[in-house]
Amino acid sequence: GIAKLGRAAPGEIGATGMATAFYMVGDTVLGGILLMLGSIAAWIAIRMCATTEPRKEIVMPSTAFDALLAPLPDDVQTELQRRTTPPLPATTVALLRTIHGWLVSAGIAEGRGGYPGGPAGPGWSAYAAQQRRSIAAFRAMADAWGDPPADLAEAVDRYDDAFPSPVRLQGDGWEPHVEIIAGRPIYAFPVASGHATLDFDFPITTADVDVLLADPYRRAVLEVVTHTAFQRSLNRGNSATTQTGFNAIVDIVLHGANDALAAYLAAFDDEHNIHADFYIRQAIERHAALATEGRPEC
Repeated sequence: GIAKLGRAAPGEIGATGMATAFYMVGDTVLGGILLMLGSIAAWIAIRMCATTEPRKEIVMPSTAFDALLAPLPDDVQTELQRRTTPPLPATTVALLRTIHGWLVSAGIAEGRGGYPGGPAGPGWSAYAAQQRRSIAAFRAMADAWGDPPADLAEAVDRYDDAFPSPVRLQGDGWEPHVEIIAGRPIYAFPVASGHATLDFDFPITTADVDVLLADPYRRAVLEVVTHTAFQRSLNRGNSATTQTGFNAIVDIVLHGANDALAAYLAAFDDEHNIHADFYIRQAIERHAALATEGRPEC
């Protein structure tokens, strides 16, 4: 049909131009319509699909729970508020059973009762300390609200026997020391790193304790070597020192032959660019001075 229109007169739009303009306008309108329909479809799909964002649980205040905590010491209140999860207990017996549940479940791993690895497992000190806090919370509840049910009282008594307060065998204050924690000897020591001080503790054997109590030189060597090695391990790029690494240090420092220990210290000096003997002598003198002050455990 366009061919029959002929050529356009001057000042008029030719048939081809008209067709092209119509095509371009139509294409723009059609694209806009499709875009609008696609947007509507997407909005409907989003509204119909369930959101993947987890719903936040709203914890309502519990007047009954707060009343149970009111007569307790501040540290026990803080412990119970931190560890108790909804639904919050509303009665004395319910809260006592919750605390007993913490004692029972704290050491269960892989379907077996008891702390993973037993007293020799890493983290024993933290585990025992948590059990002591649970026992203290139970005792505080009983003091405030009266005698607990007999079955709970007997069960917690057994935990109290199993997790007595730590007994210091050697060392003063925050310096390297040996404690008996829930039947297990523990060697603990602080390590300064920058503006912070980190505490490390590892299970040791009764044979290790015997050497530490009887040999002031090897005790001082262990103090210097562990502090130096662990401080270096805290620097970025260095491998972390583990229970295995600590055991290797103990084996040579406390139980190695004298010539083997001397060779170890010479290599240690080279590796860490220090003179360990200077710090070892300082430690020996410090321990001796404290012992003369009437504190033989130091």
